[in-house]
Amino acid sequence: MIFADYQFYKEQYLLGKSPLIPENEFKFYANKASNEILNRIKFDFDGEPIEEMKQAMCELAEVQFSQSNSNSESVPLGVASEKVGEYTVTYKGNSNIEIERDYTLKVTSILKKWLGKTGYLYRGI
Repeated sequence: MIFADYQFYKEQYLLGKSPLIPENEFKFYANKASNEILNRIKFDFDGEPIEEMKQAMCELAEVQFSQSNSNSESVPLGVASEKVGEYTVTYKGNSNIEIERDYTLKVTSILKKWLGKTGYLYRGI
């Protein structure tokens, strides 16, 4: 079940901004994002998705699209620590574990933002 179509993405979610996801790739990422939401709500959902679900799906789809199109092999994820005396900088790695953890934190944040007050989220999120 895909919660929102490309027209919703462009007109309701982006409100006139340029789309990040090309139309020919949208269904793939919309399906992944919708399934991510379905995996985290507290009951079997088979009704019409509410506005907040559609918005969450669009934001998750953009995160998934960005993640799959980034060159994570060569870009450090940020500064993990820094020492001033005898200047030293340690960067976060781009290991699969760190990438997955960062993705999970983003998903949780997005779902709390859009669905936190709807009663749909499982309390353990």
